[in-house]
Amino acid sequence: WVGVPYWNQGYVTEAGQLMLALAAQEFNLNRLVAAHRIDNPASGRVLEKLGFNELEPRRMTNLSGEYLFRCYRKNLP
Repeated sequence: WVGVPYWNQGYVTEAGQLMLALAAQEFNLNRLVAAHRIDNPASGRVLEKLGFNELEPRRMTNLSGEYLFRCYRKNLP
C-alpha cells in the first residue's frame, strides 16, 4: 500500500523496475505473475508500464470476502 500523498510520483513503478531486475539477476526467475483488485486500476497501469501482460480475471477469497482480480504475467530475460 502506498499513502495518498505519494500517488502519481512514480515511486511504485521505480520500485517495480528494481524488483524485476532483482528477480531476474539474483533469483534467476524466468517469469513473474501479479494481480490487483479490479477496483484498483492504477495498480494495473503500473503493471502494464512494467511490461506485464494481462491474463484472465480471477475470483479470490480472503478473510474480508471475495474479490475479482486482474492477473498478469511477465517473462523475464
